[in-house]
Amino acid sequence: MTWVFAGDSVTQGAHHTYGGRCYPEIIAERVRWELRRVSDVVINSGVNGTNTKYLLENFEWYVSRFRPSVVSVMYGINDCQEMSITMALFAQNLTEIIRLVRNQNAIPVIHTPNGIDMKGMLLMKTASRSKLPEYVKVMEEIARQQQCILINHWDYWKNESPERTLSWLDDPLHPNVEGHVQMARLFFKAIDIFDENSFTCSGRK
Repeated sequence: MTWVFAGDSVTQGAHHTYGGRCYPEIIAERVRWELRRVSDVVINSGVNGTNTKYLLENFEWYVSRFRPSVVSVMYGINDCQEMSITMALFAQNLTEIIRLVRNQNAIPVIHTPNGIDMKGMLLMKTASRSKLPEYVKVMEEIARQQQCILINHWDYWKNESPERTLSWLDDPLHPNVEGHVQMARLFFKAIDIFDENSFTCSGRK
């Protein structure tokens, strides 16, 4: 199988892991090493600062040319602060991405973004993500309508204690290595390859 992970800076693992593995890399270790699926290929197509519009405009480059079996999609953090991407357009974009993935005879997997520190965001010199919870609801509804696998990081983080989830962030927006471990764990559970004794599932070094 060929697994493609499309998304923004969180998927790319840009900067905030400080050389540690991001969640697509943790998943690759679980699939290709621990499960001995050595012929599988895991491709990280995440690009810092991008959104659903960007992926649609560059779908051939970031997804189609790899002839994927599974396409993991995580957007929303940048869509929600882009004035031109209303919730209605976001829903339309996400639906179109799912259609294009299925046209590849691939399985779409939709991820909601990780939880963020809304109070901490006020101190950052960056665009507001105050609308992100509404965009998450759109993702949940589109995944339900389209009968897609949904990895709901947002709800998972929301249901943990604030002290714990803050320890999973490098800044108010981006997960650190431990945050990426938590995201990979949720993915493993959703596709039924979780094993508490596994190094990748437990996050043990």
